[in-house]
Amino acid sequence: SKVSTRILQGLLALVCVYVAVTISIMDTRDVLPRNPCSVAAVTSMLARSEMLDSSVNTEGYEWRDSDELASMYERWVFSLGWWGEKGSNERRFEIDIGAAEKTS
Repeated sequence: SKVSTRILQGLLALVCVYVAVTISIMDTRDVLPRNPCSVAAVTSMLARSEMLDSSVNTEGYEWRDSDELASMYERWVFSLGWWGEKGSNERRFEIDIGAAEKTS
């Protein structure tokens, strides 16, 4: 019917307005810099991480069961987030040891 068509068109227009307002107001570049669903993006989050250091991962850790890994990693704190000085070229979004920068 015409009424339901006009209601749906109004809702679609409202959604478009909300999208435009959100894009203009919100800076989404600090949310996620890369799509975390790709293999390349996930490995890039580990590229410069201290998690790959030999002090964290001993030889043969890939063959350990979950209980051994849990006891091996219980003293570490891992965090996904922004690392480095704000505004610096060295700032990166990755998984690393410690607490990542808190964003408000």
